[in-house]
Amino acid sequence: MRRTAALLFALTLGCEAAEAPTAASDAATDAATDAAIDAERLAELRALGYIDFTDTVVDVGEKAVTVYDPERSWPGYNLVTLSGGGLAQLVDAHGAVVHQWKDPEADRGWSNPELLAGGDLLVPTRKDLARFTWDGRVRWRVRGHYHHDVERTPRNTVVALAARPLALRSGTKIRDNILVELKPNGRPRKRLSLYQVLAQSPLLFSFQDSVFVNVDDVVDLLHANSIEFMRSDELAARHRLYALDNVVVSMRHQDSVVVVDWKTNELVWAWGQGVVSGPHDATVLPSGNFLIFDNGLERGWSRVIELDPLSREIVWEYRAPDPADFYTRRRGSNQRLPNGNTLIGNSDSGEAFEVTPGGDVVWRYRVTHTDAEGHRATFVRIYRYSPETIDRLKKQ
Repeated sequence: MRRTAALLFALTLGCEAAEAPTAASDAATDAATDAAIDAERLAELRALGYIDFTDTVVDVGEKAVTVYDPERSWPGYNLVTLSGGGLAQLVDAHGAVVHQWKDPEADRGWSNPELLAGGDLLVPTRKDLARFTWDGRVRWRVRGHYHHDVERTPRNTVVALAARPLALRSGTKIRDNILVELKPNGRPRKRLSLYQVLAQSPLLFSFQDSVFVNVDDVVDLLHANSIEFMRSDELAARHRLYALDNVVVSMRHQDSVVVVDWKTNELVWAWGQGVVSGPHDATVLPSGNFLIFDNGLERGWSRVIELDPLSREIVWEYRAPDPADFYTRRRGSNQRLPNGNTLIGNSDSGEAFEVTPGGDVVWRYRVTHTDAEGHRATFVRIYRYSPETIDRLKKQ
């Protein structure tokens, strides 16, 4: 794995630079130095590239599922997207692989896939967006730097994250994140610049000014990693935050979750800076609360939180009894299950687990896929589907 170079970069974003202070106390200087060191350490953590395999060697005969409480675990099949080689697998409650998709063209790992009602799988591959049939045939590919997430919208179109370089007035080059809407046949329909949406809303959002610079001198300013459209008429009637044209976006490098009005291209809501660190996988619950994977880059341990976006209060969270036992610098996923449990993906460890609202672990899964030396594979996301959904597709 090639490691990216990390540098602190102060973004002017087209504004005039502030004048330097004429004098400062020793205490203030020391504080500024400490802050710079902390910022540099955080920049290094952000710059760490993805890993496809852990340092853990899988024992011969190791079981994939080590904890299973069938009375309290929500039943279903788990879609696990492995980090390397373009592979997604459906595994049952006991860890057995019942179906899989493999991309013959993949030279890099897949991102978060979307399983459609008819059994097709939509996958951003970082070099294109591909749609596979249930039996693994390629229905279409759209070339481009598609990454991290894709979703079927309430309008029967597809919206995916893409990236493109953008030169700011200051001369800084950034990697802008684009939300691209595509028709069912893969033809692009609309593009929305996430940077432009944020830049035109200074009262709601301020850019963090210390991020890492890639080796090609392009600042990965946003690093958006999840998108989800509002879908509830009941919630939409309750508050404009939940309007059906709104989309929720998580951004790792801005420590933020935002809500964007897809129709007007306006920022509606923003939260997270100073509370979460490197977040992923922001999803909307039936209650209207947001479930967010908080990687905890600054803390060194991860958690899953449930946020009331209207009061901006965290109303529930899961962290391990020993917080250091649950930590992934990259990726990570969370899913609230119909019985109230939460399925959590500890991606860098190649492990997933299901917890009750009280924090009891009722299912634990470890990836058994390995490299040639026997190292456990990491994964991007795990998502559980009901038995009825997958059993119907298996009969096709």
